[in-house]
Amino acid sequence: MRVPRHWVRETVEAKDSRGEVHRGEAWGWSETDVDDAKQRARTSAERVADWLVRGGRDPVPSRSAEYLYNLDRPPREEIVQELHDAAGETTALITRSIYGALVLSTRDLMFIDVDFPPRREPGMLERLFGKTAPADGEEDAILSRVQQWCSANADLGVRLYRTAAGLRVALTGQPMQSNGDDSRRILEELGSDPLYRRLCEVQECFRARLTPKPWRMHCDVPPSRFPFADASAEQKYREWQRDYDETAPRFATCQLLDAYGAQEPHPELSPLLKLHDSLTGIANALPLA
Repeated sequence: MRVPRHWVRETVEAKDSRGEVHRGEAWGWSETDVDDAKQRARTSAERVADWLVRGGRDPVPSRSAEYLYNLDRPPREEIVQELHDAAGETTALITRSIYGALVLSTRDLMFIDVDFPPRREPGMLERLFGKTAPADGEEDAILSRVQQWCSANADLGVRLYRTAAGLRVALTGQPMQSNGDDSRRILEELGSDPLYRRLCEVQECFRARLTPKPWRMHCDVPPSRFPFADASAEQKYREWQRDYDETAPRFATCQLLDAYGAQEPHPELSPLLKLHDSLTGIANALPLA
């Protein structure tokens, strides 16, 4: 798993040929120590400053191959909990996403989210008679396709969930590798988001949101983000977090639709699956968010 534990922000100034000062700012990250994060931040800030000195006409420096880690940078997420195997190796992390929801990142337990197409806005007559615009059968078609895949691959120990925006599949029969050929094939067969596929490979883990998105609960988005600029920013965030944590139990993130194949998960995956099912609220008949 490649999830940064250390973050540092650096600022570098550089002058152009007219003597005008340009400030390059960038975050640096590291899985090992603060000094490594600081050096990465400074190197990136220098590139940004140099880019500004040249007039900002070239491609943005952070889009270079070196920084293609979660598309162009790793997610700046606060680590809430870390889980380990018997050998002391990290098997999973719970982090807070940019919008404040808890996210489970797993080394071996494969999750695949399959989104339904966005529902179109209802027309005038549909609004007049209070009808919801149909998804033109696309949702039913996707559900049927995914169910067929689950049945055909029941030997993998498949669990199928409903989410607010689509479906979630969990493979519980055996540990999977996020950057392995089997995982790539499965993600493609199920039609997973290409951006999620890329994230799985570069972070060497799978991701599954555990708690609701705030706007689906009619909550505000966080007033700041991790790492916090100062104590005041963190205090405001924690106040928001308390409100979010009080509201989240009124909603579920997913509901279990069916299970295929072995009902008992692989021993190494069982604790993580129980954690996922508990925190997503699958046992509760609650609105999905």
